[in-house]
Amino acid sequence: MTADGDADLVRRAIHARGNAARMGAIVHGVLATICIVLLLGGGDPLGFSLAAAALGSVAIWLAFAAQRRRDARSAPLRALLHTPEKIQRLLIADEEAGLQIRVTADGVTDWVCAPGSFDELLATLRRRSPQAVVTDLRPPAG
Repeated sequence: MTADGDADLVRRAIHARGNAARMGAIVHGVLATICIVLLLGGGDPLGFSLAAAALGSVAIWLAFAAQRRRDARSAPLRALLHTPEKIQRLLIADEEAGLQIRVTADGVTDWVCAPGSFDELLATLRRRSPQAVVTDLRPPAG
């Protein structure tokens, strides 16, 4: 893959991470709205108002996090795009939502999702940051 293709794949992986946070914001916003509707329908005032406030605040925080991730404002995401030689560690983790690559740069860790082929993203990151220590925490196959 060319350098431009590598950079495009990394950019898409960062956007996929932002999309995951945005989906979380939407889900929490819908749940907060349901709590408000139940509160207006005569539900427990204390419980539903606290739940609506908590879910609403999480939705707002996730919306800002999604925008921050899409803009690559964290040190690891900026390093992925502009200075791949600063990447210190790549950790492959099998989370509930699927495989993630946790990226550490300047002592800060963030993560990206593969927008397509996980192996292609991992190969690209290894090629762009050969100095990074790669740790694979996936369970063994079989």
